[in-house]
Amino acid sequence: MHSAESKATAEIVNPKSKAFLKQARRLHFYLGTFFAPSILFFSLTGSIQLLGFHQPRPGGYQPSVWVAKLAEIHKHQSLAGPPNRSPRVDREKPPFDPERALGPGGPPPGMRPNLALKGFFLLMSIALFATTCLGIYMSFKYIGRRIIVWALLIAGIAIPSLLLMT
Repeated sequence: MHSAESKATAEIVNPKSKAFLKQARRLHFYLGTFFAPSILFFSLTGSIQLLGFHQPRPGGYQPSVWVAKLAEIHKHQSLAGPPNRSPRVDREKPPFDPERALGPGGPPPGMRPNLALKGFFLLMSIALFATTCLGIYMSFKYIGRRIIVWALLIAGIAIPSLLLMT
């Protein structure tokens, strides 16, 4: 057992392992900080869609223009709706028409929303948003060069925004 412990210690102290871990941490920092704004965006817009706020409802609910635009970016990477249609997400039809009875008991089992799974995915979206915010906070706290953090965050917002406008 003593030899296994010393072998594990040797692997931790191995300069090649240290160098690799340092490079991996640096790469994680750069990629994570650069993609953090997009992760926050997709986490937020995904939860909006999960809750169905992007779709008009039979009771008269119409999504706000900004909600419809965010849904359009999330799903189709575009601000423009399809030709001859409003930018609202009116082309999104549910897999069944809630107004129409599909027989006794409503929609078939495969078409009923799984509320437990929906709740899990909503919780996952919230956790992804929170951990990404924590990652940004840690980037500012643990990396001495804040200008790099700001540059990566700004680039992570500017590049997708410019690509969206082209």
